[in-house]
Amino acid sequence: YKPQPRAQPKPKGHPIEVLDLDYTSDEDSTKVIIDLQEEVDFEKHRLAADKKSGQGDRIYIDLLDCRLPDGFPNQKAVNDGLVQSLRIAQNSPGRVRLVLDLNKLSDFDLYPLQLEDRWRLILQVYGDPASEAAPPADIARRVENLDLDEIAKLLKGDLAPPDAKDEEDRKSTRLNSSHT
Repeated sequence: YKPQPRAQPKPKGHPIEVLDLDYTSDEDSTKVIIDLQEEVDFEKHRLAADKKSGQGDRIYIDLLDCRLPDGFPNQKAVNDGLVQSLRIAQNSPGRVRLVLDLNKLSDFDLYPLQLEDRWRLILQVYGDPASEAAPPADIARRVENLDLDEIAKLLKGDLAPPDAKDEEDRKSTRLNSSHT
């Protein structure tokens, strides 16, 4: 499937066609872009994680009086830390549903944008700042025994964090060298 180059307005009463679905990611957010022939009405929903089924948080958007063209891809893997995947389908006649399967979520915005030849819906998903917490305690314990030169190398990316075996070897070496 290739995105259609230019939208031709449909006569009233005909479903509006989805032209393209794409996304961009950065470290703090994911932007999902939905190109449409014309402006559409939509409903936005957020579903909390379901521990029983193992399903994470989800956002879904219903595009009303809309249709997907034949051969439109129904899923895109994202795996950017915030969004796992995008799923889109003709949920019922005249209703297209876009589902975002999420890893973590703080908030999201959805806004329309009129372009010269089409309409665009932009869904901006923001990560949970609280989930960007300090490193786990076991990593902190492994790093606490590094000397200043090793810490500088670690911060510059020239040294990987030590694993438990490295830590034990380093302690043993320091104990042996202090007794000689």
